[in-house]
Amino acid sequence: MDPAKACTEGEQAYTDVYSHVQKLRSMHASGHWPEVVDIVGDIIDGPVMPHPMKITRLWFPQYTIHTTPFHQDFVQFQSNLEVVTVWTPLGDCPLELGPLAVVEGSHRAGEVIDHHFSLGAGGKKVERPEEYGTPRCSDFEVGDTLIFGCLMVHGVLPNLTVDRLRVSLDNRYQRQGLPVSEHVLNPHVSDLSWEMVYEDWPDPDELKYYWNRIGFDVVKHDTRFDERAFEEVLQLASEDDEHAILSLKRLVANRSGTEAVERAR
Repeated sequence: MDPAKACTEGEQAYTDVYSHVQKLRSMHASGHWPEVVDIVGDIIDGPVMPHPMKITRLWFPQYTIHTTPFHQDFVQFQSNLEVVTVWTPLGDCPLELGPLAVVEGSHRAGEVIDHHFSLGAGGKKVERPEEYGTPRCSDFEVGDTLIFGCLMVHGVLPNLTVDRLRVSLDNRYQRQGLPVSEHVLNPHVSDLSWEMVYEDWPDPDELKYYWNRIGFDVVKHDTRFDERAFEEVLQLASEDDEHAILSLKRLVANRSGTEAVERAR
């Protein structure tokens, strides 16, 4: 991997490639691997619903300012407080490649912690994660996975390799029948519809719109977390914060016609 070509989520160069990844049936099927679903079923003690929004992370080397900050998954995926995340590196992932770390005991806080603006996936961070425990991590080997609840504070170590791309899967699960937030029923790329994702898949296919065969209530996406982070980034940019300015430039470059873009501009 050429570090000079580094890009990240929210940039068009990244989306142009990632859109192809999002269309792969094998990527979506990874969220339904029976070995994983069966384990999650044992953990939640009931029938499992994989979230439709499946995510692959493609993380460049030496691009450390965009390392995913410590956060709780609930602020991103919401739905309910029993959502479970399964993080899986595709291949060996030693510490220098940037595996995921969890803050030991942080799930015992039992509540959603205040989050603030940050670069990195999700764009929000827990300001002082060390207040909730000690970050723990390990080398991962192919086949290893990490499973945790949506209140666990976690983040990613920086990819310090010279030329290796870290590739990993983010899949989320919950007990069937619990409510699901509307936004996680969409593809991870906002410009893609499910019709576009399924365009080259076989027909019929049991994975297509599988969630429509499962009963649950759809709840509105709570945008307060995003709105607060956006107000923070505007304030920080006005104070010449480099990370905030970079975030606003990316927003302006990739979207048009919204109030947020006009304020960013």
